[in-house]
Amino acid sequence: MANTGDVSVGTVLRFNGELCQVVEWQHRTPGNLRAFTKEKCAT
Repeated sequence: MANTGDVSVGTVLRFNGELCQVVEWQHRTPGNLRAFTKEKCAT
């Protein structure tokens, strides 16, 4: 299992049994909510 510190642009992940490469990565902290990351993958 990858942590948020392990993921960056160019990282290859297995998602739903397929390999995909992260092409976009954002760390978001909306208002008073908890922080989360948002990734966009290319298969």
